[in-house]
Amino acid sequence: MYLTMLSDPRGECSPTVDQIREDLGLYSSSMVFEALAALDDLGFITRVRAAFPGIRARRNLYRRPSCESTLIRLIERGRIDGHLRSTNPTRAPASAESQALTYEGLATLLGDDYELYQNAATEEEKRNVLLELLAAREREITGTAVGEG
Repeated sequence: MYLTMLSDPRGECSPTVDQIREDLGLYSSSMVFEALAALDDLGFITRVRAAFPGIRARRNLYRRPSCESTLIRLIERGRIDGHLRSTNPTRAPASAESQALTYEGLATLLGDDYELYQNAATEEEKRNVLLELLAAREREITGTAVGEG
């Protein structure tokens, strides 16, 4: 949320680790590094080293990826299943209300293609259909395939 608040209209920002630590009242830079690594690993942000005008050293540029991109990454890494449920067996199952909101959001995201997803018979089919539909939407948004840059 902090990075989103700092982001420009393109969804980009470039605070330093020290700035993040100070702004959030954290005692350790390692906490910031660990949190950024986890967010990057899960697909909630992307980080690239970039040069900025007037600054000699390169620094991280943080970008907020599309919802489609984040969902693809979470599914491919086995963090969520084809129903967008956590695959972590130690987590409590989502409430019925939460599941309903998830499907409502997915229906909005996929639009007319939601029916293809909904009609998939098995868990694996749902996962594959969802990945295919999300990748197609991502290509529409960015003009490239996920992972191509």
